[in-house]
Amino acid sequence: MAFLGKGAMVFWNDVIAEGEADFNHWHVFEHIPERVGVPGFLRGRRYVAVAADDHDAAGEFQQRRFQRAQGPPLRKPVRSGVSLEVRPLCFGAVASYS
Repeated sequence: MAFLGKGAMVFWNDVIAEGEADFNHWHVFEHIPERVGVPGFLRGRRYVAVAADDHDAAGEFQQRRFQRAQGPPLRKPVRSGVSLEVRPLCFGAVASYS
């Protein structure tokens, strides 16, 4: 599958074992669709480690152009609803923008 756009936000994170099912459901059915609905975001992909030495999951959001994750359209979903419930399940998060 070809890369869309000219920018990307790539991330890695770990999830506590007892919260993995809730995190996975939220990420696939809420977080990715929510993010791709933000103007400038074109596609979201998620990757899960088969044998994790560092991080359990990784993903990317392909963007029309380079943009950092900031501003009201991006922050509102992160600070509301299920996002607040899921956030404590994650640790070791790292993000990179290009």
